[in-house]
Amino acid sequence: DLDDVLRTVLSPVRDQHLHFALVGFPIPASFGTDPYMIHWQGLRLPALAFGVHYRDGFRPGADGYWRQDRYQSFRDADPLGWLMARNWNAEQLGGRGSVHRSLRDSTIVMIGVGALGSALAELLVRCGVQRLILSAPAVVTEGNLVRHTLDLNSLELSKAAAVSDRLNMLSPHADTVAISEEFGNLSNHNMKTVQSADIVIDCTASDAVLRRIELLQEPAGAPVVSVSLGFGAKRAYIATSPVDEFRHEWFQNRYAPWSRLDADEMSKVTLPTEAVGCWHPLFPARADDVWLMAGAALKEVERIAQGAPIAPEFVVLSQKIESGVLVGFQRTVQDVVETD
Repeated sequence: DLDDVLRTVLSPVRDQHLHFALVGFPIPASFGTDPYMIHWQGLRLPALAFGVHYRDGFRPGADGYWRQDRYQSFRDADPLGWLMARNWNAEQLGGRGSVHRSLRDSTIVMIGVGALGSALAELLVRCGVQRLILSAPAVVTEGNLVRHTLDLNSLELSKAAAVSDRLNMLSPHADTVAISEEFGNLSNHNMKTVQSADIVIDCTASDAVLRRIELLQEPAGAPVVSVSLGFGAKRAYIATSPVDEFRHEWFQNRYAPWSRLDADEMSKVTLPTEAVGCWHPLFPARADDVWLMAGAALKEVERIAQGAPIAPEFVVLSQKIESGVLVGFQRTVQDVVETD
């Protein structure tokens, strides 16, 4: 009975303030099927009886107030004050394109949010991933802006915190948090947070981080995915292993021939430097190449999240160029140790 429902829900809001109600409508995917989501429609409530305003002939109280409301504000012929409403349900928003549910429902730890990590993190959130934990100790500098997803407003801020703030503004369902500590020196609390993840993604290209990952034993069986880029971001190196089986030596053994190839390619060009008077060379790679490889890496992560066998695997994705035109990727599984 609608009258009984209204009497119950309106009682706590008799305070002379403007109030709104949300009315939920079960929505089926197609006619005749079971509801799969609730659409919430906003409704502006009329002024409610309060204080000395109650129906003549009735005492002040729940019954008197409701009689006044029914006579003055909730007459059968009165139009309802419906408000414009939009459906922000995650499934609805993701209808334009999202990753597999197994990945969307995962809690992901991402170590490193530089050019590659920030791009991959943004793709994950835009594709429906909600729980993302970002670990990086560095701050944003002017040079980062060339390839990073952040902008001038983030200069000198923690990369992890700034990227986390940006991602949380991309979706009302995003729940990303930042850890601005060295991965090798995490507090006990932050280490427990890392160990609660379903997937660990490393985007640091750091041997020190890989050695630290080797020491992780939890969550046992969860995949760790290390993504790094070759010279010019023309190749992506993607190493996958159960977190409790990952070994830095195994990674280096398979990366070695590709490292030599990168070194040979770099020896043929003059590398840019950090600043005037600075000898330190920079890693040259355009933003479009970095983001392209981030997208390709996302597909590898999704494949793993969907239930692909989690065994140690070293994959190389190489841009395939024909007559100066990108025509795809060459996927190579480096499962044979090469020696000189």
